[in-house]
Amino acid sequence: MNLIRVVFDTNVILDFLYFNNPNTSALLTKIQNREIEAIYSEETLFELRDVLSRSQFKLTQQTVDRLIESWTSIATKYDMTQSASTMCLDSDDQKFLNLALSAQAQYLVSRDKLVLRCRKKSAKEGFFILTPEKLIESLNMNA
Repeated sequence: MNLIRVVFDTNVILDFLYFNNPNTSALLTKIQNREIEAIYSEETLFELRDVLSRSQFKLTQQTVDRLIESWTSIATKYDMTQSASTMCLDSDDQKFLNLALSAQAQYLVSRDKLVLRCRKKSAKEGFFILTPEKLIESLNMNA
């Protein structure tokens, strides 16, 4: 069985680590069981740390560090070596498209509307942009 390589946007990682969203728990289980190779980079990890450190989450630095460690312990770090020709209207999210291309990921999973708008163009670059629910649906169909 080939490992499915996936880049997860910060909003989906928050579903896994902070919100414990039952709608995405199947994906987290597949990552933990090494059925999905979750991909991150220094840049995407920096954004995750920044978001978790925001006052609305009311997390101590120790808790933020623990959540970051829990993500990096199950995900694989890749360097961004390429820039996707697919351009996101939100330049802050371009790093996720660039990482998907650089890591040769099959999927970029996001809930961000501006990222999801890039679906058609990204398919031409070799990766598909899906919501977490669509990826779960796709994996269940291929099981």
